[in-house]
Amino acid sequence: MNRIARFRAGVAAAVLAAAAAISVAETPTASADIGQLTVVPLGAGTGYGTGCTYLLVARTDEWNGGVSFADVGGRGRFLPQDYFYDRKQIYLAPVVNRHAYALWTPTSVGTHTLTAYQTSAGGPKRTVTVKPGIPIGPACIVR
Repeated sequence: MNRIARFRAGVAAAVLAAAAAISVAETPTASADIGQLTVVPLGAGTGYGTGCTYLLVARTDEWNGGVSFADVGGRGRFLPQDYFYDRKQIYLAPVVNRHAYALWTPTSVGTHTLTAYQTSAGGPKRTVTVKPGIPIGPACIVR
């Protein structure tokens, strides 16, 4: 297995481990919309840096339908959501065990307001400050 394949396998394992930990650690609320939005780094590093990838976890009690993620006022890429949007298709992250997941990579420095929602009522917002970042494998150096 080459280095790139090992890196991708490591990132996938980190995503699954973080998702499992959050799924077990959180208890649901009575709300039918998104109850909480969590940003999880996928490797070592502190803060948020451009070009580095973070796991977004939206917790909900609503089992039917999916979840949309957005970066309001900032620029960022979402995986797999942007893959479908680039092809003029709609993507909603499926709800699995009361959680929906997306990978977020900020592409600009500054304030980013992240949100996850299922209905037009919106959802919780999480505001983070993004600085220049240098992704190095699973880690991120934030300047």
